[in-house]
Amino acid sequence: MYQIEHFAGIGLTVSEIASLLRVSERTLYVWLHDPEVNAAFRKGRTSSLAVAGRMLWERINAGDLGAIIWYEKTRGHRSDRVHVLNEDDARSLMRRIRGLSDEQLRHIASGGSPLDLLDQSD
Repeated sequence: MYQIEHFAGIGLTVSEIASLLRVSERTLYVWLHDPEVNAAFRKGRTSSLAVAGRMLWERINAGDLGAIIWYEKTRGHRSDRVHVLNEDDARSLMRRIRGLSDEQLRHIASGGSPLDLLDQSD
C-alpha cells in the first residue's frame, strides 16, 4: 500500500501505477475497491495536492505573476479567452448593461460575475 500511496502522490495515473506494480490496470481497479488501498491512493493524491498548493500560494505571495495567472485560470475559474460578438449581439448586450442598477454595476466592478446579473435582467 505504501507504493500505491507514493506513486499516487507523485501524480502517476492508475495505468502507470499498475505498470510499476506489474499488475493489470483492471487488477489495480479491483484493489482500489478495498477501503485501505483506496485510502492510501487518496492520501497520496491529497498530500501531493497540498504540497503543490502550498508552494503555489508561496509563489503567489512572493508576487510571481505566472503563479497568480495560473491560479486565477485554474482555481479562480477565470479566463482570458475573448468572446467575439456580432453587431446585433453587441447592441443587445449594451442595452442589457444600460439596464443594470448602480449597485449591480458596482458588483461587477468589484469582480463579481456580470453573467449572473445579466441573466436576471431578462
